[in-house]
Amino acid sequence: MRVRVASPTSLTVGWTPPSNNGGDAVTQYLVEWDTSADFESSRRLPHRGSAVVTAATDASFTISNLAAGTAYFVRVSAANQVGFGAPSVDTPASAVPAAVVPGYPSSIGVSKSVTTCRTMLLSFSQPVVPASGVPCGGLFGSPTPCAAGTMAASGVADGGARVSSFEVHYSAYADFRDVAPGAGGSGVYIIPMVANSDGTAAIQDWAVGVTNGAPLQPDSTYYVRVASRNGVGTGPFCALGGPACNGAPLMVRVPGPAAGLACPTA
Repeated sequence: MRVRVASPTSLTVGWTPPSNNGGDAVTQYLVEWDTSADFESSRRLPHRGSAVVTAATDASFTISNLAAGTAYFVRVSAANQVGFGAPSVDTPASAVPAAVVPGYPSSIGVSKSVTTCRTMLLSFSQPVVPASGVPCGGLFGSPTPCAAGTMAASGVADGGARVSSFEVHYSAYADFRDVAPGAGGSGVYIIPMVANSDGTAAIQDWAVGVTNGAPLQPDSTYYVRVASRNGVGTGPFCALGGPACNGAPLMVRVPGPAAGLACPTA
């Protein structure tokens, strides 16, 4: 079981099936939380409570409407047709809600331009999974969006502070060895959230508008990764596609001069 901070008012809890299911399939999980380690405080919802979720559809859960700066203890129990087993706890067993960096950008896609040489096109969506990697709900491979009220923006895993921009890295190396996170210059492109609220942008060479990066070389392969940024800092980079940063590697071979492609010189 993992308990992770998701925002100033929420925690996410993730788990895996028990190693011993008692001879029958696990059908439900019971999530319990309290401000007391013995789970017997006199507090009421939202500071003490429980929820039952279905094993087939959920391997994570969000505890919401919590108080920032307060430590909450969490435990999870699995159930089969006989009943609930002994609970499991994380180490440490408590977490304190606070604003954190945003999660992984989702559904990232990159492709070569069909109109301009030395150009690649990038698309992405706002974070769905918090920076901790524990989804707000659903399964780890198919997370459900964070519920309204748990984050600063509804449905966005923004850590409790709205996403302000995205940091894009592109490199000829799969390990991005020539790109420094948080730094400007070669291989870095900062996309303001206000100007790109639809989550789309074009990374192009100097001649067609890049102001923070190096010209792309024709007929060359580039790797791409994207991170979300808020007032707390920069979240984890995603270099994969898929709704939860769980798809194929993001790489593209940009076109060189060819018939039908505009190819301005720098």
